[in-house]
Order: sequence, then structure tokens, then C-alpha cells
Amino acid sequence: MKFTGIGANWGTGGNRPTLPVPKSVIWAFLLSAGAALISALYYIVYAIMFSSYFGGFYNGGATVFGLLICAGLFVISVMMRNGAEWARIVLAVLSGLGALLGLIGLFSLGLLFTVGGGFGAVLLIFSLVQVAALGATLFFLFQQDSNAYFKSASAGPGYPPPPGPQNFGG
Repeated sequence: MKFTGIGANWGTGGNRPTLPVPKSVIWAFLLSAGAALISALYYIVYAIMFSSYFGGFYNGGATVFGLLICAGLFVISVMMRNGAEWARIVLAVLSGLGALLGLIGLFSLGLLFTVGGGFGAVLLIFSLVQVAALGATLFFLFQQDSNAYFKSASAGPGYPPPPGPQNFGG
């Protein structure tokens, strides 16, 4: 799927980039979409692990919320790849927070190994891959060719004149 119909000017009236999509933007898209997929797998394995540990008391609310966040991350990644500068900024903030909180979350691995046994090892691998993918996404989002790609969509300096009569009375 290409998903090229959504993104840069969706609801904002902004211009689409004039340059072709550079490799760094494609890599940032692939890494962030991969991080979203790995996160979704993490939440599914997490739900399986905790539902077997708690029996019928685990309702899966955290899993549903996490899967919605993963879907949102994917949609923002698509919009970034299609040239939306705001999506690049949002993706950079979410990637930075995700990588930072993922590193902090590595301190809770003792609980995952205690509760899940072998599932803990799978979740550790998912966490490490996710943190690496989000960090690499940040790297690729702000490369020189990425900056040129997103600047090619800007309308230029300043705002357009407001509608209505110009040079009234003079």
C-alpha cells in the first residue's frame, strides 16, 4: 500500500513537497512504522502473559489503549512520509519520548521475567528493538536531505495578505 493520498496538506491547506521523498525520510518512515508494529506485538504478548498470570481478572484495557497508540503512530508516520512538517515534529516528539520511556522501562524487566518467565525474554527483545528503532527514527528525521524535503513544501517567508480590498483610500 502506498498511502500517498493523505498527509501533507490534509486539512491545513499546506503545499506538498516539491522534491522527491529522500532515503532518510523513507528510513524514518520504515523505522517508525516498524516500531509501531513491534509495539503492537509487545502489547499482544503482554496481554497473553498477564491474562495467564491473573486468570480472568485481566481485562486488557492497557492492551487496547496501546494498540490505539500504535495505530496513531503509524498514521503519523505515513503523514510525515508524505511531507507534513507538523507530522515530522509530532513524530520526533513521540519517538524521543518513546525511546526515553523505553529505556526507563528496561528497569522493570525483573517483573516481566518474574511474572512471565519465557515471555519476559520476548518482551525484552521487543523493548530493545523498539528503543533502537525510535532512536534511529529521530536520527533520520533531521538529516540534511530530510530538512530540504520538508522545506520544499513551505510557501515561503511570511503570511499571504489577508483577503479584501488592498491599498484602500490611497
